[in-house]
Amino acid sequence: NFREEYAVHYLTDLSGTRVTGDHQLLELLIWNQDKGYYLFGVFDPEDYEMPGWASETRPETYGDAFRCGLLDEDGTVILDAEYTDITVLSPRELLLWQGEETTVWTVPE
Repeated sequence: NFREEYAVHYLTDLSGTRVTGDHQLLELLIWNQDKGYYLFGVFDPEDYEMPGWASETRPETYGDAFRCGLLDEDGTVILDAEYTDITVLSPRELLLWQGEETTVWTVPE
């Protein structure tokens, strides 16, 4: 299973205890109200292309099979990996992409 073979990223708490399973891609997106929100992604390693430019989107880098979701610093999945990309709009808002369709997601208070 390529997801297991290439899953090398995970979150830990301050004591070093893992709070998430393995993820192929894990990026801190925003820090809001003392809580971190992370993008996690899955993709087919055969489609991966080393980015040539910082402006390339995640789908351009990771291929058409790329999907991403959102989890918090405790490892709780907030949004399942069903989005083609997630873009930061502000410290409180994310733009969720599903192909060409977008939705704005706001950090809960």
